Amino acid sequence: MSSLATSPAPSSASPHELGVLLGYPVRDVRGFMCDGGRGAVACGRWKVYGDPAAAERRFAELPRRESALRERFCAGCPVGALIA
Repeated sequence: MSSLATSPAPSSASPHELGVLLGYPVRDVRGFMCDGGRGAVACGRWKVYGDPAAAERRFAELPRRESALRERFCAGCPVGALIA
């Protein structure tokens, strides 16, 4: 994390590895890095290369999690505590 804070601002093409930081399954990040989305078995918030049913469950729970994080951030919770 500290290297992200001190590195220059990302270009319009951010590294795919940021997907792991955002909670995307590693298999999906690796799959996208290898074929750029052409062989995905499903697509939602990200391209899915693993279990599509598990991905659909994660896609469905994301709005609730995002809302909870937003509420904590607006209440003054430091960003570091949100991602820890």
